[in-house]
Amino acid sequence: MYAKCRDLETARALLEGMEADDVVSWNSMIVGCVRQGLIEEALSFFGRMHERDMKIDDFTIPSILNCFALSRTEIKIASSAHCLIVKTGYGTYKLVNNALVDMYAKRGIMDSALKVFEGMIEKDVISWTALVTGNTHNGCYEEALKLFCKMIVEGIFPDQIVTSSVLSASAELTLLEFGQQVHGNYIKSGFPSSLSVNNSLVTMYTKCGSLDDANVIFNSMEIRDLITWTTLIVGYAKNGKAKDSLELYYLMIGNGITPDYITFIGLLFACSHAGLIEEAQSYFDSMRAVYGIRPGPEHYACMIDLFGRSGDFVKVEELLNQMEVEPDATVWKAILAASRKHGNIENGERAAKTLMELEPNNAVPYVLLSNMYAAAGRQDEAANVRRLMKSRNISKEPGCSWVEEKGKVHSFMSEDRRHPRMRWKLFLRRLLVNILH
Repeated sequence: MYAKCRDLETARALLEGMEADDVVSWNSMIVGCVRQGLIEEALSFFGRMHERDMKIDDFTIPSILNCFALSRTEIKIASSAHCLIVKTGYGTYKLVNNALVDMYAKRGIMDSALKVFEGMIEKDVISWTALVTGNTHNGCYEEALKLFCKMIVEGIFPDQIVTSSVLSASAELTLLEFGQQVHGNYIKSGFPSSLSVNNSLVTMYTKCGSLDDANVIFNSMEIRDLITWTTLIVGYAKNGKAKDSLELYYLMIGNGITPDYITFIGLLFACSHAGLIEEAQSYFDSMRAVYGIRPGPEHYACMIDLFGRSGDFVKVEELLNQMEVEPDATVWKAILAASRKHGNIENGERAAKTLMELEPNNAVPYVLLSNMYAAAGRQDEAANVRRLMKSRNISKEPGCSWVEEKGKVHSFMSEDRRHPRMRWKLFLRRLLVNILH
């Protein structure tokens, strides 16, 4: 009771005053610590249980695995808990295996998560959710979607958590049609409205460029939080609707929602691409003065991009000197892009060389600097940069476009003729030429 009521001091006193050790009492103490985020405390109690040779049961282990999932403990120590599970015979318990899959997935060790998952005799929606969500969080979006489809085939009905995760994966891959199907299935499921699912829907539709659908979801939501508003603000900004982005910001403020770090990235991004210098400066100044938010590299990158686009390199230098944090690659990329646009080779050289140090394997600074030299008629220096790039085994990643049709994604590169339809089109073209001649 005391543990659930967050009074851990009283709970601890009662536990330590007990004449005999009782595994249920110790489990309650561990769970109470986990719920309050006291991970080290929970692990300490687990260690004391082990020292007292207490019988650890299938309720103790999932709580401890949750600790390892959330803590920065070395993975070798976390894996030792897996060994303990096998030794104590709990390796066949579904609850324990679900916690194992979740732990490995949250630590980014997807091979181990999949191995435990595949070894499970009985899987439920929690098992599948842990693996699908883990793949999404670790950037394995295609794998997440494949698992989700397999989950449906296996007859496991998705819940709100896995639906939200799959929508996020669809957003990252810009698979609008797939996301729409997930949305439709969620509506048919009869689940009540979920803030996390709705936020994921807004994200998915904005990232896929379907702002009308995003607006429909947004307007239908009875409850909106900061994430909801910020997602749409950023979505408008990235889809070239700066005016809508700024209007939504004022509507958000009017609804009593306080903006955060991410909100201002969206606002400044919108201003940067619309050339709204005065508005951007006003938002930038209000971050610290009104909301107590210290600007980060992303905010400075947007401001530098804004002034760089207008060719005001004096202001760019002023912003660089103002930064309380070390300029990261995003900042220097903005400077390099602006320098290339206005032919400012001095600033371009400085930005490119800094980027080469920050991101040694990135081809962008080499290519842009070479192009700047070539545009200025300095062909020898352009060739030197290309040779340097080649000597360091750095290659430019080719640009790629893609289109989704009937649930399948087709990708194309510049002058790409490998697609089956392209080969058929070329055959017809040749045939037509022969007929005309």
